[in-house]
Amino acid sequence: MTYDPYLERFWVMVGDYDGEPRIGVLDQDLQRVTWVVKGMQAARTAQVIVEPDSLLYGTNSDVERNAIVRLDKRTGALTRLRDVEGSSLFATSFGSSPPAWKRAR
Repeated sequence: MTYDPYLERFWVMVGDYDGEPRIGVLDQDLQRVTWVVKGMQAARTAQVIVEPDSLLYGTNSDVERNAIVRLDKRTGALTRLRDVEGSSLFATSFGSSPPAWKRAR
């Protein structure tokens, strides 16, 4: 679970196989999760980086090629930014300038 200061809510990441992998946002009352992405390995992650309009994360799959993925918080659209060699279990960001993929837009 990761706190989103822009939405003032928590993001929840669960599941491994079949329809299990999901990314959802927990309502402020902590009673309901709205699943934004579900049922695909592209939603299988352990940790996310929260941006104002998106989540960035590495996938954690042992059945598909792993990647760095961008999830648009408004639409739920996934963008595969770059394939990677192995599973991503952690995520972090540092520095003050926007990442290269954001500057290129």
